[in-house]
Amino acid sequence: MEKLTEKQKRFVRAYKTNGNNATKAAVTAGYSKKTAYSQGQRLLKNVEIKKALGLEDEKLQKKYEYTLEKLVEELEIAQKSAIELGNLTAYLKAIELKGKAFGLFTDTVRGNIELTQALVRYVPTKKETEKQNDETS
Repeated sequence: MEKLTEKQKRFVRAYKTNGNNATKAAVTAGYSKKTAYSQGQRLLKNVEIKKALGLEDEKLQKKYEYTLEKLVEELEIAQKSAIELGNLTAYLKAIELKGKAFGLFTDTVRGNIELTQALVRYVPTKKETEKQNDETS
């Protein structure tokens, strides 16, 4: 990160601590609230910042020994538990988090509509859940 300015270094650290939110990270790093959105987007395109963010990811993974595979395994367990309990909210949240982990979510309305349609096809109905619970009891 030696090629970055102090403000850019603060942005990189803040980006990770603000849940990968570039606007919040820009404000935290000291950029104007008025221009934080555009500054955040511009900073994310900077090659040196991209490298620094990649290094931060590697450091975090090594520190916590956390990988994408481990995350997905844990989300699979949560998803199965949610189905067993008939908790649709938890089930959908697990799917959402898996999608985010794989970068499947976009900010476009079309992407959200397609995702919603896909989720609706795979979410068990209340009757299906009750039937499954009766069969396992």
